[in-house]
Amino acid sequence: MDYLSRIKSTVVDTVSNLSSVLTGNPLSGQYEIGSYLGSYGPGLHWKMFDAIKRSTREEACVFLLEKKSLDRYSKSERDYVLNFLKQGVAQLTRLRHPAVLTVSHPLEESREAFAFATEACFCSLANVVKCDRPGSPSVDLPEAVKEYKLHEVEIKYGLAQVAEALAFLHQAKRVHGNICPEMIVINKKGAWKLAGFDLCVTLTGDNARYDFDTTSPQACQPNYDFIAPECANDHSCTPSSDMYSLGVLVFSVHSNGSTPYSTRNNFQTLKACLDQMKTFPKSKLQGLPKGAQDHVRLLLSYNSKLRPDAHEFLKLPYLEDIGVKTLRDLDNLYQLDKVAKSYIFKGLPPVIEKLPKRMSLYRVLPCLAAEYVNPEMVPFILPSVLLIIEMTTKEEFVASILPDMQRVFTYTQPVHIMYLLLQKMDLLISKCPPEAVRDHLLPMVYRSLECNSQQIQELCLGTLPDFCHLVEYGSMKNSLLPKVKKLCVVTSLTSTRVKCLVCLGKILEHLDKWVALDDVIAWLPEIKSRDSAVLMAIIGIYKVALHHSKLGITKEILACKVIPFLVPLVIEGSLNLSQFNQVVSLIKEMLAQVENEHRTKLEQTDTSREDQANSSATSPINSPNADELFAELSSDTNPTSRSKVVSNKTLSLEDKQRMVQQEDAMSMLVNQAPLTPDLGLQAKPQSESRFAAQNSKTAAKDLTSSLINSNMISLQNKTNNLRPRQQTQQRQQQQSFQPNYNIDTQTLMSPTSPTNSWSKTESWSVSGNNSTSKQSSTNWDDNWGDWSSPAGNKSTLDLSEFDTLTLESKKNDILRRNKS
Repeated sequence: MDYLSRIKSTVVDTVSNLSSVLTGNPLSGQYEIGSYLGSYGPGLHWKMFDAIKRSTREEACVFLLEKKSLDRYSKSERDYVLNFLKQGVAQLTRLRHPAVLTVSHPLEESREAFAFATEACFCSLANVVKCDRPGSPSVDLPEAVKEYKLHEVEIKYGLAQVAEALAFLHQAKRVHGNICPEMIVINKKGAWKLAGFDLCVTLTGDNARYDFDTTSPQACQPNYDFIAPECANDHSCTPSSDMYSLGVLVFSVHSNGSTPYSTRNNFQTLKACLDQMKTFPKSKLQGLPKGAQDHVRLLLSYNSKLRPDAHEFLKLPYLEDIGVKTLRDLDNLYQLDKVAKSYIFKGLPPVIEKLPKRMSLYRVLPCLAAEYVNPEMVPFILPSVLLIIEMTTKEEFVASILPDMQRVFTYTQPVHIMYLLLQKMDLLISKCPPEAVRDHLLPMVYRSLECNSQQIQELCLGTLPDFCHLVEYGSMKNSLLPKVKKLCVVTSLTSTRVKCLVCLGKILEHLDKWVALDDVIAWLPEIKSRDSAVLMAIIGIYKVALHHSKLGITKEILACKVIPFLVPLVIEGSLNLSQFNQVVSLIKEMLAQVENEHRTKLEQTDTSREDQANSSATSPINSPNADELFAELSSDTNPTSRSKVVSNKTLSLEDKQRMVQQEDAMSMLVNQAPLTPDLGLQAKPQSESRFAAQNSKTAAKDLTSSLINSNMISLQNKTNNLRPRQQTQQRQQQQSFQPNYNIDTQTLMSPTSPTNSWSKTESWSVSGNNSTSKQSSTNWDDNWGDWSSPAGNKSTLDLSEFDTLTLESKKNDILRRNKS
């Protein structure tokens, strides 16, 4: 809250200050006025403010002249200055050239101020080189302007732009008449724009009359430190007069605002200095670059005919710099085709490394960003853009680069775009705020995983662990992990599959424990590849999960899923000795963990059971282990041998009591008389007592006899139904033969008959035929029931007992035989 209150107070103070400064601004309705930038124009009376156009939200710069700043002049002089300044703005508005300041809103006047709007600007050149005219109003410049330092390439290209503007004016038969730092504006891109046409004159021939009143207010006079000799002495000017002023400008920007001579805004001093210029010493040019000294001396020649014109100045070797040439090409991109543009973009990165950050960010980058709309050119400009991003701060990236670059993140073709972005993914992550990573970078990564290019996929998998900590839980579980797992299973390339597993292993520590166990550890057995590299990557994931303090694998998962999956891998033929040792070592480690954890659990369980047993009256039931169980099974069954086994152990009091109880129960069972059923039971007379009737109801029943009777009834029913079923089945057969029903049943049922026994595996033979027919397709088991014993299908049935069982006289013999 304290932070927000400070922001609020700062905003309120800024608005109040601007309100006091911008009272009566006629453009306040069309533009949102921002911070103060600097000053410009004759005597630096125009104030520059950052602004945004309300209708289009375009950046602009508002130039404001407060009339009260001219209160030191008389009313007539004040009106003269105002008309003089209005005339200069009107001429500036009519001129259109890339090197001339562009006016976006014409001059408007209110009772208190003049104002007009132009393209977005930074400050004037006079604010940068600190070239102030005596008597100019003192202003407090912003910190950014105070720290602004001109680069050599920026100076060269700025001078070239001024020369281009002069070439345009001279071709239009005009002379500027007041070239100085006060009349040059540096726009937001770092380009130098010519302005201040207050003293501009039109040529009627080779020269023009150049009149100025030395007694007029200072704002209406040229800067005496930059005026040409013929303008001061003869009151005439030519295009060469502007070139002289340009030579002084070259000297000034290389000398921190100083000029070859200082007139202190005095005309008599100017004349004395101009006489000295006839023999201008070369030693004064030692502070200039060596390549510029001879050319500046020509520009400062007293004889105007010796000075080079604007076109010749542009061709000087001093301006033939690779940086100047590159910046000039960037300004003329709209005139070039794609092949020429690509050639320029390829050679741009070495030039950007030599340029200051300010020029790269505000001068070069806008030219590159204009090509984002053409996907075919993006691969050529991305190396330069990424190089500029490395120079910028996070705030500069978000404000100046990210808004235009969001379009690039959506491109999937050409694939070189994704490749270049993925190579610098760590840089982009460090510059982008978290919401930009979620909204722009992460979708680009998803598209890269689905791309058909192996290089793109593997590069994406290598960069994922760098920013997975910024991915939200839902996106990680529902989008990122499924895509990586799908690519790992679907791909046919071993290298890509290994990259997927390595990527999963690296992001494992950023996952929730149960997400790692359920979505990664449980998924690994689905990988069917048995290449040694893939197996080692799987082993690596298990090691990370097993040893990481945040994760870990539970003993249940180890025992039921992981170890059963790893054990068969030991005998894989693709493993060498070292890899085999790693797999075995990991399995042993997992087994040891399972053993230790479960032993600890069992020890705690036994301890708790003993505590419960000691606190309760009942003794616990001890479960035998495997050795004790199989020792009892293998021992002799007689009591003597069993007592020997028991005697070898130390028995507790509870065990001894339990053994005594068991022996008592066994002795009771042995001494108990067996139950003998009475087959001759008959109904008791009704005169017997009620107690006898109840005993007869509860008398023992012969279960063996009941079972035999039941089986006999079932067998008789099946035998009776046998012949009708055989006839039905034989009618359905299409074989032309007549069955022989003249079977000697006495011979058949004889115990010595060879047909006494029948097996299901034998085929059925028809009497009277020499050949054996094929087994019927009907199912004998379904018709006859299960006559076989549980021993198998080849067991036989004794048919001779059919007749014997049907005889009542033989039934008792069978029962007696079964009992014995």
